[in-house]
Amino acid sequence: MNITVGQNNLRRALNITERVVSRNTTLPILQNVILKTEQGRLRITATNLELAVTVTIGAKIEEVGEIAIPGKILTELMNALTGDTVTLITKQETLAITTDGQDTKVLGSSTKEYPIIPKISDGNIVIVSATALKRSLSVAMESAAVTDSRPELAGVFMRWEKGKIICAATDGFRLVEQIIPAVVKESLSIIIPRSTAAEIVRIVNDGDETITIKINENQMSVSGDNYELISRLVDGKYPEYHRLIPDKGQARVLVSCQELEKNIKLAGLFSSSISDITVSCEQETLTVVSQNSDRGEAKATVPAVLKGDSFSLSVNYKYLLDGLRAANSDKVILEFTSTTGPLVVRPAGDEKSIVYLLMPLRK
Repeated sequence: MNITVGQNNLRRALNITERVVSRNTTLPILQNVILKTEQGRLRITATNLELAVTVTIGAKIEEVGEIAIPGKILTELMNALTGDTVTLITKQETLAITTDGQDTKVLGSSTKEYPIIPKISDGNIVIVSATALKRSLSVAMESAAVTDSRPELAGVFMRWEKGKIICAATDGFRLVEQIIPAVVKESLSIIIPRSTAAEIVRIVNDGDETITIKINENQMSVSGDNYELISRLVDGKYPEYHRLIPDKGQARVLVSCQELEKNIKLAGLFSSSISDITVSCEQETLTVVSQNSDRGEAKATVPAVLKGDSFSLSVNYKYLLDGLRAANSDKVILEFTSTTGPLVVRPAGDEKSIVYLLMPLRK
Protein backbone atom coordinates (compact mmCIF):
# COMPACT_ATOMS: atom_id res chain seq x y z
CA MET A 1 0.00 0.00 0.00
CA ASN A 2 1.24 3.47 -0.91
CA ILE A 3 -1.29 6.26 -0.42
CA THR A 4 -1.60 9.91 0.57
CA VAL A 5 -4.55 11.16 2.64
CA GLY A 6 -5.61 14.32 4.42
CA GLN A 7 -4.43 14.16 8.00
CA ASN A 8 -7.54 15.72 9.50
CA ASN A 9 -9.74 13.24 7.62
CA LEU A 10 -7.66 10.30 8.82
CA ARG A 11 -7.59 11.59 12.38
CA ARG A 12 -11.38 11.97 12.49
CA ALA A 13 -11.87 8.49 11.02
CA LEU A 14 -9.54 6.92 13.57
CA ASN A 15 -11.18 8.76 16.46
CA ILE A 16 -14.48 7.17 15.38
CA THR A 17 -13.27 3.63 14.77
CA GLU A 18 -10.78 3.33 17.63
CA ARG A 19 -13.56 3.56 20.22
CA VAL A 20 -14.95 0.30 18.88
CA VAL A 21 -11.60 -1.48 19.12
CA SER A 22 -11.84 -4.38 21.55
CA ARG A 23 -9.70 -4.48 24.68
CA ASN A 24 -10.02 -8.28 24.58
CA THR A 25 -6.60 -9.72 25.41
CA THR A 26 -7.60 -13.25 24.42
CA LEU A 27 -8.07 -12.09 20.80
CA PRO A 28 -5.25 -9.55 20.25
CA ILE A 29 -6.20 -9.10 16.59
CA LEU A 30 -9.33 -7.22 17.72
CA GLN A 31 -7.11 -4.49 19.17
CA ASN A 32 -6.32 -3.48 15.59
CA VAL A 33 -8.00 -1.33 13.00
CA ILE A 34 -7.85 -2.40 9.37
CA LEU A 35 -6.57 0.04 6.75
CA LYS A 36 -7.55 -1.08 3.25
CA THR A 37 -7.68 0.62 -0.14
CA GLU A 38 -10.95 0.10 -1.97
CA GLN A 39 -12.40 1.77 -5.06
CA GLY A 40 -10.07 4.75 -4.88
CA ARG A 41 -10.64 5.38 -1.18
CA LEU A 42 -9.21 4.29 2.15
CA ARG A 43 -11.42 2.17 4.42
CA ILE A 44 -10.76 2.14 8.17
CA THR A 45 -12.57 -0.67 10.01
CA ALA A 46 -12.76 -1.84 13.62
CA THR A 47 -14.89 -4.41 15.44
CA ASN A 48 -15.36 -5.92 18.89
CA LEU A 49 -17.49 -8.78 17.49
CA GLU A 50 -20.68 -7.14 18.78
CA LEU A 51 -20.30 -3.96 16.77
CA ALA A 52 -18.33 -3.01 13.66
CA VAL A 53 -17.67 0.48 12.28
CA THR A 54 -16.22 1.38 8.89
CA VAL A 55 -15.29 4.89 7.78
CA THR A 56 -14.11 5.73 4.27
CA ILE A 57 -12.04 8.77 3.30
CA GLY A 58 -10.62 10.08 0.07
CA ALA A 59 -7.08 9.04 -0.84
CA LYS A 60 -4.48 9.38 -3.59
CA ILE A 61 -3.56 5.77 -4.23
CA GLU A 62 -0.22 4.83 -5.78
CA GLU A 63 -0.41 1.19 -4.72
CA VAL A 64 -3.30 -0.79 -3.21
CA GLY A 65 -2.98 -2.86 -0.07
CA GLU A 66 -4.18 -3.52 3.45
CA ILE A 67 -2.77 -3.90 6.96
CA ALA A 68 -3.90 -4.39 10.57
CA ILE A 69 -2.52 -1.71 12.91
CA PRO A 70 -3.01 -1.32 16.71
CA GLY A 71 -5.86 1.17 16.92
CA LYS A 72 -4.85 2.95 20.11
CA ILE A 73 -1.25 3.52 18.97
CA LEU A 74 -2.24 4.74 15.51
CA THR A 75 -4.90 7.11 16.86
CA GLU A 76 -2.54 8.64 19.44
CA LEU A 77 0.16 8.97 16.78
CA MET A 78 -2.14 10.76 14.34
CA ASN A 79 -3.27 13.13 17.08
CA ALA A 80 0.38 14.01 17.72
CA LEU A 81 1.57 14.48 14.13
CA THR A 82 1.40 17.76 12.22
CA GLY A 83 1.00 18.52 8.55
CA ASP A 84 -1.89 18.69 6.11
CA THR A 85 -1.31 15.35 4.39
CA VAL A 86 0.02 11.95 5.44
CA THR A 87 1.74 9.34 3.30
CA LEU A 88 1.15 5.73 4.33
CA ILE A 89 3.39 2.99 2.93
CA THR A 90 3.29 -0.64 3.94
CA LYS A 91 6.24 -2.98 3.69
CA GLN A 92 5.48 -6.49 4.80
CA GLU A 93 3.80 -5.93 8.21
CA THR A 94 5.11 -2.44 8.93
CA LEU A 95 3.33 0.86 8.25
CA ALA A 96 5.59 3.83 7.46
CA ILE A 97 3.96 7.22 8.10
CA THR A 98 5.46 10.42 6.70
CA THR A 99 4.21 13.97 7.17
CA ASP A 100 5.75 17.43 7.47
CA GLY A 101 9.29 16.20 8.15
CA GLN A 102 8.13 13.54 10.63
CA ASP A 103 8.80 9.89 9.88
CA THR A 104 7.43 7.03 11.98
CA LYS A 105 7.01 3.29 11.60
CA VAL A 106 4.32 1.24 13.32
CA LEU A 107 4.46 -2.52 13.58
CA GLY A 108 1.29 -4.13 12.30
CA SER A 109 0.11 -7.57 11.26
CA SER A 110 -1.63 -9.44 8.48
CA THR A 111 -5.38 -8.97 8.06
CA LYS A 112 -5.93 -12.68 7.39
CA GLU A 113 -6.85 -13.43 11.01
CA TYR A 114 -9.21 -10.46 11.31
CA PRO A 115 -12.92 -11.38 11.58
CA ILE A 116 -14.99 -11.01 8.44
CA ILE A 117 -17.29 -8.01 8.73
CA PRO A 118 -20.80 -9.05 7.60
CA LYS A 119 -22.49 -7.27 4.73
CA ILE A 120 -26.17 -6.38 4.85
CA SER A 121 -27.00 -5.78 1.22
CA ASP A 122 -30.77 -6.26 1.43
CA GLY A 123 -33.49 -6.73 4.02
CA ASN A 124 -35.92 -4.31 5.64
CA ILE A 125 -34.86 -0.76 4.79
CA VAL A 126 -35.73 2.59 6.40
CA ILE A 127 -34.64 6.10 5.37
CA VAL A 128 -34.57 8.71 8.14
CA SER A 129 -33.13 12.16 8.87
CA ALA A 130 -29.75 12.02 10.58
CA THR A 131 -30.70 14.80 12.99
CA ALA A 132 -34.00 13.16 13.94
CA LEU A 133 -32.42 9.74 14.47
CA LYS A 134 -29.55 11.14 16.52
CA ARG A 135 -31.84 13.12 18.82
CA SER A 136 -34.32 10.29 19.24
CA LEU A 137 -31.66 7.75 20.20
CA SER A 138 -29.86 10.18 22.51
CA VAL A 139 -33.13 10.75 24.38
CA ALA A 140 -34.09 7.07 24.48
CA MET A 141 -30.78 5.61 25.64
CA GLU A 142 -30.82 7.81 28.77
CA SER A 143 -33.87 5.88 29.94
CA ALA A 144 -32.57 2.42 29.04
CA ALA A 145 -31.40 0.14 31.84
CA VAL A 146 -27.65 0.08 32.50
CA THR A 147 -27.56 -3.51 33.79
CA ASP A 148 -27.90 -6.70 31.76
CA SER A 149 -30.16 -8.56 34.19
CA ARG A 150 -32.93 -8.01 31.63
CA PRO A 151 -31.13 -7.57 28.28
CA GLU A 152 -34.21 -6.25 26.48
CA LEU A 153 -34.46 -3.31 28.93
CA ALA A 154 -30.78 -2.54 28.38
CA GLY A 155 -31.61 -1.73 24.78
CA VAL A 156 -33.65 0.78 22.79
CA PHE A 157 -36.91 -0.46 21.28
CA MET A 158 -37.62 0.67 17.71
CA ARG A 159 -40.88 0.02 15.89
CA TRP A 160 -41.20 0.92 12.23
CA GLU A 161 -44.63 1.84 10.95
CA LYS A 162 -45.89 3.61 7.86
CA GLY A 163 -44.22 7.02 7.68
CA LYS A 164 -42.59 6.87 11.12
CA ILE A 165 -40.21 5.27 13.58
CA ILE A 166 -41.22 4.89 17.23
CA CYS A 167 -38.29 4.79 19.67
CA ALA A 168 -38.84 3.80 23.28
CA ALA A 169 -36.83 2.85 26.34
CA THR A 170 -37.47 2.14 30.00
CA ASP A 171 -35.51 1.01 33.03
CA GLY A 172 -38.57 0.37 35.16
CA PHE A 173 -38.39 3.79 36.85
CA ARG A 174 -38.94 6.02 33.82
CA LEU A 175 -40.13 5.58 30.26
CA VAL A 176 -39.76 7.60 27.09
CA GLU A 177 -41.40 7.21 23.70
CA GLN A 178 -40.65 9.42 20.72
CA ILE A 179 -42.03 9.42 17.17
CA ILE A 180 -39.94 10.61 14.21
CA PRO A 181 -40.88 10.70 10.51
CA ALA A 182 -39.22 8.17 8.21
CA VAL A 183 -39.61 6.39 4.89
CA VAL A 184 -40.64 2.88 5.91
CA LYS A 185 -41.24 0.01 3.48
CA GLU A 186 -42.29 -2.70 5.92
CA SER A 187 -43.43 -2.78 9.56
CA LEU A 188 -40.92 -4.24 11.99
CA SER A 189 -39.92 -4.15 15.67
CA ILE A 190 -36.34 -4.49 16.92
CA ILE A 191 -34.27 -3.90 20.05
CA ILE A 192 -30.82 -2.39 19.62
CA PRO A 193 -28.14 -2.52 22.35
CA ARG A 194 -27.67 0.64 24.40
CA SER A 195 -24.00 0.70 23.39
CA THR A 196 -25.00 0.65 19.72
CA ALA A 197 -27.39 3.56 20.23
CA ALA A 198 -24.55 5.50 21.89
CA GLU A 199 -22.22 4.84 18.95
CA ILE A 200 -24.86 5.89 16.43
CA VAL A 201 -25.38 9.14 18.32
CA ARG A 202 -21.61 9.73 18.37
CA ILE A 203 -21.00 8.91 14.71
CA VAL A 204 -24.03 10.40 12.96
CA ASN A 205 -23.58 14.01 11.87
CA ASP A 206 -26.17 16.70 12.45
CA GLY A 207 -27.51 18.36 9.35
CA ASP A 208 -29.38 17.45 6.18
CA GLU A 209 -27.81 14.00 5.78
CA THR A 210 -30.17 11.05 5.44
CA ILE A 211 -29.45 7.73 7.12
CA THR A 212 -30.21 4.30 5.71
CA ILE A 213 -31.04 1.54 8.20
CA LYS A 214 -31.13 -2.09 7.09
CA ILE A 215 -32.25 -5.11 9.08
CA ASN A 216 -31.35 -8.67 8.15
CA GLU A 217 -32.10 -11.49 10.58
CA ASN A 218 -30.41 -10.56 13.88
CA GLN A 219 -28.24 -7.68 12.60
CA MET A 220 -28.68 -4.08 11.58
CA SER A 221 -26.61 -1.60 9.60
CA VAL A 222 -26.70 2.18 9.83
CA SER A 223 -24.99 4.00 6.98
CA GLY A 224 -24.40 7.60 6.00
CA ASP A 225 -22.33 9.33 3.35
CA ASN A 226 -18.93 7.93 4.41
CA TYR A 227 -19.53 5.48 7.24
CA GLU A 228 -21.34 2.28 8.11
CA LEU A 229 -22.11 0.73 11.49
CA ILE A 230 -23.12 -2.92 11.80
CA SER A 231 -24.46 -4.28 15.07
CA ARG A 232 -26.15 -7.34 16.48
CA LEU A 233 -29.71 -6.96 17.73
CA VAL A 234 -30.97 -7.89 21.18
CA ASP A 235 -32.92 -11.13 21.34
CA GLY A 236 -36.12 -11.08 23.31
CA LYS A 237 -39.51 -9.41 23.48
CA TYR A 238 -39.87 -5.84 24.67
CA PRO A 239 -42.48 -5.31 27.41
CA GLU A 240 -45.91 -3.93 26.51
CA TYR A 241 -45.00 -0.48 27.77
CA HIS A 242 -48.03 1.21 26.21
CA ARG A 243 -50.12 -0.04 29.09
CA LEU A 244 -48.17 2.29 31.36
CA ILE A 245 -49.00 5.45 29.42
CA PRO A 246 -52.19 6.93 30.95
CA ASP A 247 -54.95 8.19 28.68
CA LYS A 248 -55.93 10.95 31.07
CA GLY A 249 -54.63 12.49 34.27
CA GLN A 250 -56.21 14.24 37.24
CA ALA A 251 -54.38 17.50 36.52
CA ARG A 252 -52.35 19.21 33.79
CA VAL A 253 -50.00 22.09 34.40
CA LEU A 254 -48.30 24.27 31.76
CA VAL A 255 -44.95 25.78 32.79
CA SER A 256 -41.82 27.33 31.30
CA CYS A 257 -39.30 24.58 30.71
CA GLN A 258 -36.32 26.85 31.32
CA GLU A 259 -37.70 28.24 34.59
CA LEU A 260 -38.66 24.82 35.87
CA GLU A 261 -35.30 23.29 34.94
CA LYS A 262 -33.44 26.09 36.72
CA ASN A 263 -35.39 25.59 39.94
CA ILE A 264 -35.16 21.80 39.84
CA LYS A 265 -31.38 22.10 39.66
CA LEU A 266 -31.50 24.41 42.68
CA ALA A 267 -33.65 21.99 44.65
CA GLY A 268 -31.43 19.11 43.61
CA LEU A 269 -28.57 20.61 45.62
CA PHE A 270 -30.52 19.85 48.80
CA SER A 271 -31.98 16.48 47.86
CA SER A 272 -31.30 13.34 49.87
CA SER A 273 -29.37 10.22 48.85
CA ILE A 274 -32.31 9.14 46.67
CA SER A 275 -32.25 12.47 44.75
CA ASP A 276 -35.80 13.33 45.85
CA ILE A 277 -37.62 16.61 45.47
CA THR A 278 -41.29 17.44 45.99
CA VAL A 279 -43.25 19.01 43.15
CA SER A 280 -46.64 20.49 43.93
CA CYS A 281 -49.04 22.76 42.10
CA GLU A 282 -51.92 24.86 43.33
CA GLN A 283 -53.84 27.54 41.41
CA GLU A 284 -51.23 29.49 39.36
CA THR A 285 -48.04 28.36 41.09
CA LEU A 286 -45.87 25.27 40.80
CA THR A 287 -43.59 24.77 43.81
CA VAL A 288 -40.39 22.74 44.01
CA VAL A 289 -39.13 21.84 47.50
CA SER A 290 -36.22 19.77 48.84
CA GLN A 291 -34.72 19.16 52.24
CA ASN A 292 -31.50 17.53 53.43
CA SER A 293 -30.68 17.13 57.13
CA ASP A 294 -26.96 17.62 56.41
CA ARG A 295 -27.14 20.48 53.90
CA GLY A 296 -30.31 22.50 54.37
CA GLU A 297 -33.40 23.08 52.28
CA ALA A 298 -34.66 24.88 49.21
CA LYS A 299 -38.00 26.14 47.95
CA ALA A 300 -38.71 27.74 44.58
CA THR A 301 -41.88 28.71 42.72
CA VAL A 302 -42.66 28.86 39.01
CA PRO A 303 -45.68 30.56 37.41
CA ALA A 304 -48.02 27.91 36.02
CA VAL A 305 -51.39 27.32 34.39
CA LEU A 306 -53.20 24.50 36.18
CA LYS A 307 -56.17 22.57 34.86
CA GLY A 308 -57.67 20.09 37.28
CA ASP A 309 -56.99 19.34 40.90
CA SER A 310 -54.02 20.58 42.91
CA PHE A 311 -51.38 17.90 43.53
CA SER A 312 -48.12 17.09 45.28
CA LEU A 313 -45.67 14.19 44.81
CA SER A 314 -42.00 13.32 45.28
CA VAL A 315 -39.82 12.44 42.27
CA ASN A 316 -36.19 11.84 41.40
CA TYR A 317 -35.00 15.28 40.27
CA LYS A 318 -32.41 13.82 37.84
CA TYR A 319 -35.10 11.84 36.05
CA LEU A 320 -37.34 14.90 35.87
CA LEU A 321 -34.51 16.94 34.35
CA ASP A 322 -34.02 14.21 31.74
CA GLY A 323 -37.72 14.49 30.94
CA LEU A 324 -37.51 18.24 30.42
CA ARG A 325 -34.50 17.84 28.13
CA ALA A 326 -36.32 15.14 26.21
CA ALA A 327 -39.32 17.44 25.68
CA ASN A 328 -37.00 20.01 24.07
CA SER A 329 -39.65 22.72 24.19
CA ASP A 330 -40.01 26.26 25.55
CA LYS A 331 -43.04 25.16 27.54
CA VAL A 332 -43.89 21.73 28.88
CA ILE A 333 -46.99 20.04 30.22
CA LEU A 334 -46.81 18.00 33.42
CA GLU A 335 -49.65 15.54 33.90
CA PHE A 336 -50.42 14.30 37.39
CA THR A 337 -52.15 10.91 37.29
CA SER A 338 -52.26 9.87 40.97
CA THR A 339 -50.05 9.69 44.04
CA THR A 340 -48.90 6.24 42.95
CA GLY A 341 -49.10 6.69 39.18
CA PRO A 342 -46.47 8.20 36.86
CA LEU A 343 -45.83 11.89 36.33
CA VAL A 344 -46.07 12.55 32.59
CA VAL A 345 -43.98 15.14 30.74
CA ARG A 346 -44.92 16.32 27.25
CA PRO A 347 -43.81 19.24 25.06
CA ALA A 348 -46.49 21.92 24.82
CA GLY A 349 -47.94 22.24 21.33
CA ASP A 350 -46.51 18.95 20.09
CA GLU A 351 -47.75 16.51 22.70
CA LYS A 352 -47.87 13.47 20.43
CA SER A 353 -44.23 13.60 19.31
CA ILE A 354 -42.78 12.54 22.66
CA VAL A 355 -44.01 11.35 26.04
CA TYR A 356 -41.88 10.85 29.13
CA LEU A 357 -43.02 9.11 32.32
CA LEU A 358 -41.34 8.90 35.70
CA MET A 359 -42.61 7.00 38.70
CA PRO A 360 -43.05 8.87 42.02
CA LEU A 361 -40.85 8.10 45.00
CA ARG A 362 -42.31 6.49 48.08
CA LYS A 363 -40.83 7.80 51.30
